[in-house]
Amino acid sequence: MKINIDGPYREKRGLAQELRAYIMIAKIIAITAILLIGIHAINQLDDVMTQQAEISKMQVWLIESQEIQNDRIDHIKTDVQYMREIAEWEAEIADLSKFNLTDEERTLIEQIVASEARGESIEGMMAVAQVIRDRSTEWGMSITDVVMAPGQFASPYNGEISPEVVQAVWAVFDEGMSVLEVPTTHFHADYVSPCWAADKVSRGSIGAHLFYGE
Repeated sequence: MKINIDGPYREKRGLAQELRAYIMIAKIIAITAILLIGIHAINQLDDVMTQQAEISKMQVWLIESQEIQNDRIDHIKTDVQYMREIAEWEAEIADLSKFNLTDEERTLIEQIVASEARGESIEGMMAVAQVIRDRSTEWGMSITDVVMAPGQFASPYNGEISPEVVQAVWAVFDEGMSVLEVPTTHFHADYVSPCWAADKVSRGSIGAHLFYGE
């Protein structure tokens, strides 16, 4: 027997198919909308994270800039303090009356300089004379007490004093000249390594001698 599906049944079936098609389209539209919203949200989130990263970089840069500025201020303060100390030291050295040497003191200094550095350049001789002068100034000792302190300098030279030695002593004690960063209170030959040198501040080297301050 052949069943006739014409009439109202066919119409209902057609409506159901159309409804399913509409529902599928609606689902597709909804899914597409959700995807678009998600993509937009992700893009916004990415923009926010990018902005936050830029803000974080800026904060780090500001902190580093502040630290650099603080370091510069500290360096400036240190430089100003150092320049003040140098100015005070130079003013003290400029008071040549405190180095109004007697003939005996001058002869003794020249003998010590000749004993320690007669083979050195004029700068090397002046540096040794400067150590004698700076010790006297810094330690409040007389010239004689400085050069005759046990174990501090070589024995006075008994030979002929060269014009270079005389000039070096004159430049340091009469003209207040210095060849090393001040104050310089110690030195030793470069072929020895005394234990006391580790606690001193290096002032550099001239010829065969290394010089130090406290």
